[in-house]
Amino acid sequence: MSVKLFDLRKKDYPKNVEFRTLQVHTCQICNSRTNLAISTGFPGTYLSAPCPNVLKDWHGIVAELQSAMSKIGNMSYVNNLLATGLAKVLDTHRNEIVDNIVGKADRSLTW
Repeated sequence: MSVKLFDLRKKDYPKNVEFRTLQVHTCQICNSRTNLAISTGFPGTYLSAPCPNVLKDWHGIVAELQSAMSKIGNMSYVNNLLATGLAKVLDTHRNEIVDNIVGKADRSLTW
């Protein structure tokens, strides 16, 4: 069974539903990739790409550590501690990070 992939550059994707895209989105938290998109709002003008790992507890911990690092700024000692903790969490759960790509998505195209 083939899956229809919508090219986001053409803006002819379905509105207010889940669909698959030609482009691949990379999660800023765990670097997993997906081509699942959800258009919401009226008339389906907002696009989101849910990370396949977002419901895992470690994903939230990584997001909080990244947020704390961005708020602290150049306090190098604290940032180094947070970076060490972040690396440990990611290393511990590296095998759990999964991608969610269906169809023949073009991995060179991102959004």
